[in-house]
Amino acid sequence: MKREVLEIDGREVVFSAQPAGADVFRIQLVEEERLVEVHLARLGEGAYRLSWEGQTLRVRVSRDAAGGMFLVVEGASFRVRRGAPRSGSVAGAGPSRTAAPTPGIIRQVLVAPGDSVKRGQIVILMEAMKMECPVAAGKDGTVARTLVEVGKTVDAGTELMIID
Repeated sequence: MKREVLEIDGREVVFSAQPAGADVFRIQLVEEERLVEVHLARLGEGAYRLSWEGQTLRVRVSRDAAGGMFLVVEGASFRVRRGAPRSGSVAGAGPSRTAAPTPGIIRQVLVAPGDSVKRGQIVILMEAMKMECPVAAGKDGTVARTLVEVGKTVDAGTELMIID
């Protein structure tokens, strides 16, 4: 199987993937010994459902104006880079940059710099196409900076908050 590298919010994830049928892939994280069969279902433009071992995630893939890629998983947004491993990188090191999953308007910022947050905790409420769109923290940590204000219109991929 070919080895792939994704950098997700500064954390490298090295894995191997091999097609195993229509919309089915065998994936192995390099850190683990076992193979996992992942079923992929396309739900629409940039939207997918991943299923494995009784678990299911809905994932949206989007790009910002500069071509940067983002994954939105269960409301949490992650900047993604595909490529070769960086020398000296440390898994989990560095800040997490929470980004807008879709274009919209910032309606409420629920945390402030210095606040502790947990991965998956809703930190910002946006409005997109007249619907509420919660934005979750991508990791446990402390809010370092909030980069937006209530009422501001943002594009998909706009950095909203930095969590150390």
